[in-house]
Amino acid sequence: MNQTELCLAPWLSPAQEAALSQQLAACAERSGPQQLRLLLDLTPAALPGWLAAQNLFPRCFWTQRKGAFQTAAVGQLQSWSDLTQVSAFLKTAPAELRVYGGWAFQPGACLRKPWQDWPEALFFLPEAELRAEADGVYLCLNLRAEPAARPAALQGLLARLCPPRDLSDAPPRLQPLQHQPDRKAWQDMLQEALVLLSSSGPLDKLVLSRCSQSPMPDFDLRMIPRLLQTRRQAYYFWLQPQPEQVLWGASPERLYARQGVCLQTEALAGTRTWSADPLTNHHLQRDLLASAKERAEQERVLQHLLQRLEPLSRSCRLNPLEIVVAGPVQHLYRRLEAELLPGVSDAQLVAALHPTPAVNGFPAERSPRYIQQLEPHARGWYTGALGWISADAAEWAVTLRAALWQNQQQHFFTGAGIMPSSEPESEWLELNAKLQSLLALFDV
Repeated sequence: MNQTELCLAPWLSPAQEAALSQQLAACAERSGPQQLRLLLDLTPAALPGWLAAQNLFPRCFWTQRKGAFQTAAVGQLQSWSDLTQVSAFLKTAPAELRVYGGWAFQPGACLRKPWQDWPEALFFLPEAELRAEADGVYLCLNLRAEPAARPAALQGLLARLCPPRDLSDAPPRLQPLQHQPDRKAWQDMLQEALVLLSSSGPLDKLVLSRCSQSPMPDFDLRMIPRLLQTRRQAYYFWLQPQPEQVLWGASPERLYARQGVCLQTEALAGTRTWSADPLTNHHLQRDLLASAKERAEQERVLQHLLQRLEPLSRSCRLNPLEIVVAGPVQHLYRRLEAELLPGVSDAQLVAALHPTPAVNGFPAERSPRYIQQLEPHARGWYTGALGWISADAAEWAVTLRAALWQNQQQHFFTGAGIMPSSEPESEWLELNAKLQSLLALFDV
């Protein structure tokens, strides 16, 4: 099939068709999955509308925290349920291929409603994606067919893709929330937790969460532009395995980013509300820095990261303590940079680092059983991770400030780190403050 026979897509120009044909010819002698890339005359703002126009699943939108990289990925050329399998595939794959996906909080986290239809982990190589990179927006097309079958596979894929469409900017309507646990049950749960955190108890810290639900018959990708308009330093994410399943949110926390043997991770814990009034916010930040409870909570996360990375790295370097703003709240933050030992895999890193005490507790190995015992709801992918991996790099965000839309219900998840000095009412108010980062996007 020659260039003039391709008839790729009515929304591609002849020059773009020619560019794809040349790339197709260039990889004719190479076996295995290949990626064709096409620079489009689009801005990053087009990604949500392009994603919404496609009728391929899974659908995934993901942005790096400072906006240096954004992707809208659709379709599933190949999928996996284990990160070790993904890494084995990527060893012989072209460097430009990226596998997207993530995993739940812990094994068994998806056994109960509303997560019972979700896998504990999902990784997929998309059929197509729009990537917003430093030098422009690229259409990336992944082909797995043998060389002789690639022209037909490319034509078939492009025939199923559509140009971006406009998204409504009308906010979805949110009905009153029902909390699980409710305020009284939360206080009772924390009293039980404080016993575990007493001087004779098994824990130093425990992170407990709440699920807040609201009926919502319809929900779609118009939420992504609304998230982006908040202009936070957050990982914005949308994972839609099926039409009626959406995990979405805006996480302030990186699990880790890896480029070769260079790793960045962070200790993010300790919370105060944020105020637009400079004087008020100065007092809030001073209070946060002076709080022994918040400093101890953050220190537990840092201690965990250092202990877990020691056998996997040549060196670790700590950056100074900072305060970072995450929408209506702000947190204590320290970045940690490590040089990994040769051969350390992403599966090893995930097993060592996740879940951190920022979402789990301390000691980390003891906390999950008490979370499962105390919380009345399933966490599912809340406090899991979502991101991407390639042959020589990876980046994963912890799924915080997250919500699940399923069965015409919106489920919002929020959590708080409980220490021996915690007060149940203060922690309840912290949950409400964190929840505002998502509730503010709706018409209430």
